[in-house]
Amino acid sequence: MKDQQLSAKIRIIKQNRILAYWTSGWVLSMALATFGPKFLWNFNSWFTGVAILINLLFGIGVIMGKKKWLKQLDELQLKIQLDAMAMALGVGI
Repeated sequence: MKDQQLSAKIRIIKQNRILAYWTSGWVLSMALATFGPKFLWNFNSWFTGVAILINLLFGIGVIMGKKKWLKQLDELQLKIQLDAMAMALGVGI
């Protein structure tokens, strides 16, 4: 039982790290797509399109990573997460 809990905890920590990498990449690519045309390449639409495509790919990675992360949680953790996400969405809307 204790080994099972430890392996589940290790899996969650590993998935947290993967999700953090995807999220960091998404934030950096969002900054590049937002500020790149103004400060780096003077409104060149080709570079801007590539930056947006990279941002889109990182966004998909974040969504898939979050989905995989949610699958790692137990029932109580999942319920708490989904309730918190629903409240955040409701407040945001």
